[in-house]
Amino acid sequence: METLELRLLLASLALALPMGCGGATDAGATGGSGGMPSGGGGAADGGTTSGGSIGQAGAGSGGDPTAGAGGAAECPLAPVARLFPVIGPFWFGPDPGPCSDTDGSTYAYEGGLLASSTQGGGETYLRDDQDRLIEVVSNSDPATYEYVDGEVLETRTSHTAVYTLSERGYPLVASVVFTDSGDLETYDYVYEDCRLVLRQGPPSRGDRSYTYDDHGHLETLNDGGSVTTYDYGCW
Repeated sequence: METLELRLLLASLALALPMGCGGATDAGATGGSGGMPSGGGGAADGGTTSGGSIGQAGAGSGGDPTAGAGGAAECPLAPVARLFPVIGPFWFGPDPGPCSDTDGSTYAYEGGLLASSTQGGGETYLRDDQDRLIEVVSNSDPATYEYVDGEVLETRTSHTAVYTLSERGYPLVASVVFTDSGDLETYDYVYEDCRLVLRQGPPSRGDRSYTYDDHGHLETLNDGGSVTTYDYGCW
C-alpha cells in the first residue's frame, strides 16, 4: 500500500512540473536580424526566411496568415521601409531590390533603399525619419503614403488605397476606391513560407502571382496579361 501511495504522489508531482525547452514558441519572438527577414540577408539588406506559415488573407477572415498556428512558427517582421511603391520586388531577397526589369525600368538605391527609378518617365522616392516611403515624386503618377495604426494609406490621382497590415507588417488586404467613379475594389494577399505568392483581385481585374529564384529574390510578377521579370545582376 505504501508503495502504491508513493507512486501516485510522484506521478502527481510530475504532472505539476512546468514544460522545458520543448514548450510552445514565444509568440513575440522575432527573426535573427533585428526582427527583419533573415533567410537571405540581415536587417540592412532585408532577406527573406525560407520557413514559416502558409496562409491567405481575407477581409472577413480575422486571422493573420503570417503567424503560425498557435504561435508555433511566425514569419519575421516585414521591412516596412521596403514594402512600397510596388509590393514585392523591393521586399524579398538578399539585395535592396532589382536593378532593372523587362518592362524597361531601371532602379537606383541609396543606403540600401530605393531612391529613384525610370518608371513613368522618372520617379524619385522620399522617406521619413524611419525610412518609410512617404512620397513618390513623378510627373505621370505621383503618390503619397501615410502610416497609421497598422494601415497604410496610398493616395494617387486615380485612386486611394488602404493597405491593412498584419501584426508582423505583412499586407493582408488592399481596399481601393477610384477617384472618378467612387467604385471600391478589394485585393487579398496570399503567402507561402512567408513569401507573397498571390494577390487575389476582383474578377474584372484578375489575380497577380509571384515567383522567386533560389536566392529569394522576387523573380517574376504575372498579372494575368503580362509577366514582368526582375534582374539583380548589378549586385
